[in-house]
Amino acid sequence: MEQKIWKPIQLSEGGPKISYLAFVDDLLLFVEANLVQVDAMKKILDIFCTSLGQKVNVDKTIIFFSNNVHWNIRDDIMHKLGFQRTTDLGKYVGVPLHHHSVSKQNHQFIIDKVNQRSSNWKTSNLSIVGRVTLTKVIIQAMPTSVMQTTLLSSLVYEEIDKKCHDLVWHHTSTSSKIH
Repeated sequence: MEQKIWKPIQLSEGGPKISYLAFVDDLLLFVEANLVQVDAMKKILDIFCTSLGQKVNVDKTIIFFSNNVHWNIRDDIMHKLGFQRTTDLGKYVGVPLHHHSVSKQNHQFIIDKVNQRSSNWKTSNLSIVGRVTLTKVIIQAMPTSVMQTTLLSSLVYEEIDKKCHDLVWHHTSTSSKIH
C-alpha cells in the first residue's frame, strides 16, 4: 500500500481504507475490482505463501463482488484467480459478515437464540433478584457481539426487551402478573 501497488477499498466517503481483515485462520482481502489490482494481489499472495511455506486453498477460497462491478470484469477476475464467486459470505463467530439492510429478519437468529436459551430456564424457582440477574447477565449480553459491527433493528430490541420483562415478571402464555 505504501508503494501504491495495492489499492484498498473504502466503504464510505471519509471512512478508513481497508485492505485486509485477519482472523484466527481466515483472511479477508479487499481490493479494487480490476485486473491490475488482481495481479498485484496475486503477487503479494505468492510472496506471502512462499515466505511461510503455505498455499492458498482454491477449494475454500471465494470471491465476493460489489454490485457495482460489471459482469465482464467479474468473469475476468474469477478466470484469472481460479476462485469461485459467492453472493453470501455467511457468518463468522455467529455474526453475519454482510447484509443488504437492517431488518428484523436479518437478526432473527438473535431472537431465536434468546427464546431457545430462556425456554430452558426454570425461573419459577428464582427470586425476582435472581430473574433480573439472569436477564441482565445472559439475555441482554447475547446480542453484544453482533451490535459491535451492526446496527440492529428496533424490532429486535423490542423483542429482547419483551422477553426480559416476561422472564423478570414471570409472564407465560397462560398467566400474567402485574408489574
